[in-house]
Amino acid sequence: MVVYLDDIVIYSQTLEEHVRHLRTIFKVLRENTLFVKREKCYFAQTEILFMGHRIGNGSIRMDQSKVQAVADWRTPKKVPELSSFLVFVNYYRRFIAGYSKRAAPLTELLKKEQSWRWSDKCEVTFQDIKTAMLEEPVLRLPDYGKVF
Repeated sequence: MVVYLDDIVIYSQTLEEHVRHLRTIFKVLRENTLFVKREKCYFAQTEILFMGHRIGNGSIRMDQSKVQAVADWRTPKKVPELSSFLVFVNYYRRFIAGYSKRAAPLTELLKKEQSWRWSDKCEVTFQDIKTAMLEEPVLRLPDYGKVF
């Protein structure tokens, strides 16, 4: 189960297990005089969109609309634009292998003592990060039946 503010995501291996989980959650909510809005509830879903991630069938992906936003992102012309880009992609850093090292030339430009100079290396780095996100990597949940 994941709780974020007023959202609750309950995940289960089987439908029977899911029903048990739901009963437990509803009992706890009732005991604490907490209520849910029926129109916000979805039960027994095999895939959900949650906090910018598409989660289901043992995998986690970036929300397609967020991937498209990165695809459409224009080259930054000043520090606030670069900062916005880096904040956005940093949220998805776990999908980008070696993100910190790859983004280093761009994060250097955010330092206070650094003057703005968008070099070829910065452009290559910017495009590299965009490409990494556009490849839409998928994270798989661990299979505890296998050695790792």
